[in-house]
Parts: sequence; structure tokens; C-alpha cells
Amino acid sequence: MTNGLSSMGYSLPAAIVAKLLEPARPVVCFIGDGGLAMVQSELRLAASLGLELLVVVFCDDSLNRIEIKQAQRDYRAGAR
Repeated sequence: MTNGLSSMGYSLPAAIVAKLLEPARPVVCFIGDGGLAMVQSELRLAASLGLELLVVVFCDDSLNRIEIKQAQRDYRAGAR
């Protein structure tokens, strides 16, 4: 867990390491669509290593943590 430090994409590499360390245990990765976009090549790595991971992707078409920080600073969504 990244403790809210906005480490987008952290969960997939973490899941790979967990499966490598504990191959007999089931591993589930929960990741947002923005985070997955940042580490999607890791899916290929997991497949090439033959790792059986369950990856659940939350699709909301936004970078939620960024939006929260912008709202806290009164930035309008999509403002330039």
C-alpha cells in the first residue's frame, strides 16, 4: 500500500513481487485505469513469467488523486 502518496501504478509491480515471493498464494491486484496506463508493460512481464495474477481495473477515465489535489487548491477541472 502506498498510503495515499499518489504512487500511480504501484499495485501491479507490487503484485508481481508478491507472487514471485509467494507463488502458491493467490494474488489480486487492484489498480485504476490511469495507474495501469503507466505500467501496462508490466502485464507483459507477468505473462512472460507465467505468473497467475488476478488484475482488477477500476475504469473512471480520470486521474482521481490529481483531481482531488486540484480541487483542494480551487483549480477548475480542465483549466489551463
